[in-house]
Amino acid sequence: MSDAPLYLMTPREIAWGYLVGHEGTTPPEAQWRGSPREVLERILLGALERQPCGVAFSGGRDSSLVLAVATHVARREGLVEPIPVTRRFPGMARATETDWQEMVIRHLGISEWHRVTIDDELDLVGPLASRHLLEHGVLWPPTIHGDIPLTAEFAGGHVLDGEGGDEVLGVEAHRIAPVRALARSPRHASLRRLRSAAGAVLPPSVRRQRALLRYRSSHVTWLRADAQQELVDAVVEVEVGQPLSYERSVHHVPRRRTQSVLRRNRRALAQQRRSDIQSPLLHPDFVAALGRDGGFLGRGDRTAVIRSIANDLLPDALLSRTSKAIFNQAFLGPHAREFARHWDGSGVDHSIVDAEELRRIWQSERGHAMTSALLQAAWLSHQSPSQS
Repeated sequence: MSDAPLYLMTPREIAWGYLVGHEGTTPPEAQWRGSPREVLERILLGALERQPCGVAFSGGRDSSLVLAVATHVARREGLVEPIPVTRRFPGMARATETDWQEMVIRHLGISEWHRVTIDDELDLVGPLASRHLLEHGVLWPPTIHGDIPLTAEFAGGHVLDGEGGDEVLGVEAHRIAPVRALARSPRHASLRRLRSAAGAVLPPSVRRQRALLRYRSSHVTWLRADAQQELVDAVVEVEVGQPLSYERSVHHVPRRRTQSVLRRNRRALAQQRRSDIQSPLLHPDFVAALGRDGGFLGRGDRTAVIRSIANDLLPDALLSRTSKAIFNQAFLGPHAREFARHWDGSGVDHSIVDAEELRRIWQSERGHAMTSALLQAAWLSHQSPSQS
């Protein structure tokens, strides 16, 4: 469990909707060595020895990987199998993963499966979120209350999830990606691919200028010009500092403040509910194993890496899928939209934020995830002292 205090977003971070930078300087020494599959099995074995144990299962590749390997280890070791717990979103077509979920459950032969129906519970200022906001303030991430329906199913135990898979499983999110693509298939080199690979190996000063030009067309339109530039500068510095080597770059993922603060806050809040939540794909030993296995260029894309770990456990249709559910509608729900509809523009710093543009974003069909903290801060400013 985590005894670290909750991290509240600063006013500037609330306006940005993002945490920039890393925590710590070097990755910890690995406790376990071996292939990514072997190390992941060791991590999950330790988790399975504490019961009850659930897996937050969406039907996506990352949560399916965790569920499949954990179930395999439990059966091999004669332990109680982990129980998948799934949030269901009736009426939200883009968040529907039922077919993929049922495919994985059938393939793994799992008999016990908890499904939690979600209506407006995940709303950014709905009943679950508002309790956190009134008690603590605006936390990172603004959607952290989404854990409650999952951990509530396993009071006294813990939940495993697939957080971080997008970033660590494969080279797509790393600077080396275009170099690897060119090195593996040089005969298919196009001008675009050559330029992309060249851009990855340019000196830092040149990459900084290129990144600044690219981010000038960013979509953080609710920020005023100075605040936009401040955010762009901060993000560019982090990007320019990204190592070229996949092995070195992947170690940075768990150290990103977006991840380290997420981990700290999630576990602190889960502890208040007599439970715990863990992300085995971001465990330092698993990340180290991925780095050793991938080396400088990386093993390949996400599909290649997941296949190398769980080709014997999951159907290939799932391993190679490219679609992904979108849950924005669940968070920008009726409570948030009602607040936005009547919002008077107060509760935000007008020297940083364009209130009219923010109102337009909140009232649009899809909204913008990076404005979630601002919506919560504005809502919180309208609550009476007796409520807070």
